[in-house]
Amino acid sequence: AYDESIAEYEPETADEDRPEEDFDEKYDEAVELVTDLGQASISLVQRYMKIGYNRAARIIERMEAEGIVGPSDGAKPRKVLSQKLPR
Repeated sequence: AYDESIAEYEPETADEDRPEEDFDEKYDEAVELVTDLGQASISLVQRYMKIGYNRAARIIERMEAEGIVGPSDGAKPRKVLSQKLPR
């Protein structure tokens, strides 16, 4: 028999106030890293922070959306546009 409650299950999130894609506890550390180094790339964030590709990519995309780093330019590192975290 099929249990309907399984299809309706929604897991609880730890932080209901912030969407999951907007929050990463390593984000501030990553911003400090790229501003200190003066360049940013997904692979740089991966290596220095010992995190996976997808997580590093989300962090870099958020930095771009917030104006901290410039857009991707092929294989070149992104330019750092801001020296401080926006608050």
